[in-house]
Amino acid sequence: MPWGLSVMLAYSYSTQQRTTLVLPSNSAFSNNIINSDNTLNSWRMHTINTSIEYDFAVEQEKQFLPRFKLNFDIPFGGKNVFKNMVFSSTVGFDFVW
Repeated sequence: MPWGLSVMLAYSYSTQQRTTLVLPSNSAFSNNIINSDNTLNSWRMHTINTSIEYDFAVEQEKQFLPRFKLNFDIPFGGKNVFKNMVFSSTVGFDFVW
């Protein structure tokens, strides 16, 4: 894209099968008790990943060239997952001599 602007758009699919725990034979607990925990269930998640970055390196006459980047991960579907948007940002500097 022109003027040092970069945009990225991606899709990701994540999944985890059900986890089963097995206790040692001399344990005081039953395998059925520990495996009844809902956090061991399978899950899947669909996410849109976006990134927008502006790099001032296109301005050749300057010595300090900053970069700004914003990232958004937006879950839009799934089962047994939290559908919370994740946001992050980055600021960087390139030095030219």
